[in-house]
Amino acid sequence: MLKNNIKELNGNDDWLAKELERESRVSAWDFDEARILRNEHAENCDVRAVADEHHQKHMGTYRPKPTAQDTLWMTLAIFFTVFLIIFNTMLEIHEYLAPILLFLCINPGIFIWLLVTKRMPTKRYYITVILLAILMELFSISSDPYLRFRFFRYFGRL
Repeated sequence: MLKNNIKELNGNDDWLAKELERESRVSAWDFDEARILRNEHAENCDVRAVADEHHQKHMGTYRPKPTAQDTLWMTLAIFFTVFLIIFNTMLEIHEYLAPILLFLCINPGIFIWLLVTKRMPTKRYYITVILLAILMELFSISSDPYLRFRFFRYFGRL
């Protein structure tokens, strides 16, 4: 037993080379769970998402997600449809073309837009539809003299 220890001490055992080899395989990252963090970063890095989006734009398959403003304008268009129906009922206007147009542009219009462009309608679409409904409503009020008289009787004193 002592004889083997003396051999190791005299340089026959290459323990330093073995230890250096082991240390080259084992990293300091392995001891404090930073390896897990590094692997999670490699899997969930934002650069990959940006690169995928860039590739989709080149391939023509990129579909942007609806923004909060698009949703806000859709909600405003729905409320404006209800307002026009109440307004026409209050003024006893029997033309409901503007609210019907607005409703058809919101409800089936979304499905047609989804089929054609494969994305939700934008803010510009909703603004255009609301302005068109306002113009139609003003035209229906101004085209009938009795409605024009009643409109100015109710709201002319402002």
